[in-house]
Amino acid sequence: MFCISVSGTLLLLKREYLWLTIPAARAPLQTALIPSMLDAVEASYAEDELRFVQLNSHALGIHKIFLSERRYAWHDQYGKQLQLWSGNERVEDWILDFHHRFLLGNTVGLNMAGFSGLLIVFVMLAGFYLWWPRRRAWRLGLKIKYGERAEYLRTHSNLGATIIVPLMLLAITGVILVYPSESRFVLQNGFSSTPPALSVSRQAIDSPKWNNTWAEQIGYALEQFPQAQLKWVQPASETSSERVIGLAQRGAWDATGKTSIRFADTNLAVIKDARRQTASVRAVDFSYSLHTGDLHLAYRMLMVLVGLGLSWLCVLGLRSYLSGRRSR
Repeated sequence: MFCISVSGTLLLLKREYLWLTIPAARAPLQTALIPSMLDAVEASYAEDELRFVQLNSHALGIHKIFLSERRYAWHDQYGKQLQLWSGNERVEDWILDFHHRFLLGNTVGLNMAGFSGLLIVFVMLAGFYLWWPRRRAWRLGLKIKYGERAEYLRTHSNLGATIIVPLMLLAITGVILVYPSESRFVLQNGFSSTPPALSVSRQAIDSPKWNNTWAEQIGYALEQFPQAQLKWVQPASETSSERVIGLAQRGAWDATGKTSIRFADTNLAVIKDARRQTASVRAVDFSYSLHTGDLHLAYRMLMVLVGLGLSWLCVLGLRSYLSGRRSR
């Protein structure tokens, strides 16, 4: 739990780290440059290399490119490659792998992280149950004056009771991210084998509205959702000639881009509108933003404080335990 809290807190500050370390990230996003940037990116890599493009990465003026064989790149708004790396070579990717998998892969490490999230839920509920009969001690606050074991225990209990709600939120959403298919089966389908219907429409165009260019396809996407923000694109590949554009609509719960337009051919667009999904689908999608702090700055700073609080909670618990062993 201590490792998860420290690494998670650092990841919440990823945006500031990128802003400080990559000068191009400080430039304001210019949506008009995105089509030419995508053309430059596609020209920079072979067709079987390019997998995914995350636009306006972390609300900064840089774009993250996902390539084959676990390779990634930062590109500026003009399409110039700023950095190319593999796996966990960048420090923020290493921290994410440590937080999400303990650097042990998708079998052992991912399950360790998932069960750790479930353990946090259980421990917090048990701690709150033990704290409730002594809740009047909450007025004594979080101060440690004499360094006695009783003070560590009291502060540990009071701190846990103070942050239990946001901490439970982080733990539960973290478990959802580790076990997405199982979570969707329970939360979306209601244990039913039939998933909820998605709001998908197909628009057949009599005369082509785009000629397979990013400028025209992005223009069409923004016509359909005028107040939306471009969040990602999936270029055509050797296995599929279709392009997909992801957008985040104003008023949608999730800000990562769950609204999408897939250009099946020059006359057909398949549109998935996130705002018309069922409440259960939108709630599960929203878990990513809740867990990663991909919302307003105030919420992200609150999550930073909760992460620091969990770290201190672990230290206080260990300190009181060691003090109790020495007194025996």
